[in-house]
Amino acid sequence: MRTSITKTCSPSQGFTLIELLIVVAILAVVAALITPSLGAERRVSLHTEADRLSRAIELARVNAITSNQQWGLRPGARSYGFEYLDVEANRWRKSDTQPFAAYEMPAGFELQASVESRALALGRARQAPPVLILSSGEITPFSIAVFSTHSQGTCEVSSDGMARAALACA
Repeated sequence: MRTSITKTCSPSQGFTLIELLIVVAILAVVAALITPSLGAERRVSLHTEADRLSRAIELARVNAITSNQQWGLRPGARSYGFEYLDVEANRWRKSDTQPFAAYEMPAGFELQASVESRALALGRARQAPPVLILSSGEITPFSIAVFSTHSQGTCEVSSDGMARAALACA
């Protein structure tokens, strides 16, 4: 009895060039879809941080008027906080209550400030806060730019001294 041996060809182990190109193309499409959404998310975060600052300033202004106290805003390079004038001790005291307590910006966000059209050296020690919020409702004219080190956008919170703090994003 004679047996015939037939050889079967097994497919090669691995991927073809076409399969690899298809996988790379799919990954490129997914990356292209994700990248713009990350930029939009950063712009929303930037707007949220600037809006938070604007609202806190307005709350401090209202609080200064209603409590007949002098308040101040002390911006830093990555933080800001509010202080009130303790008339009895004749000194500025940091507020510990929300929303006036010191606020640290999230990673990747920074501030640049100018007061009365002059750039402010942030982090420099002063007796009085550079932005005063008087019990009459007046505010030292200021401009604070909030920007992200990860994106191109900038938001600016500013006041001419008489009006509410305005928010503008570009």
